[in-house]
Amino acid sequence: MCVVSDPLYKIFTTPACYYCNKAIEIAEQTSIPYKVLPKTPENIELLRTMYIDFTGQPPDNPTLTYPRIFVGKKLIGGCDDFTQYAEDCLGGLCS
Repeated sequence: MCVVSDPLYKIFTTPACYYCNKAIEIAEQTSIPYKVLPKTPENIELLRTMYIDFTGQPPDNPTLTYPRIFVGKKLIGGCDDFTQYAEDCLGGLCS
């Protein structure tokens, strides 16, 4: 399902992550409103708390895997999932 009430996309990232950068590129190519939430030692617990709030459960891996993309509080998934979502729900990707 592609329609959600909160159109802000949240992209949980980690430094020097190829797939995180690719997810950000997809967000830019499709001109969606998004916010990057980078993992830092200072905010890892905040990101875990947000993940639990969004999904109702802790992440499978206590350290999370990146990127994790949400629209509103709906988990889209990682970069491959976001690529497919962009094709299905956001009018495709630029070449």
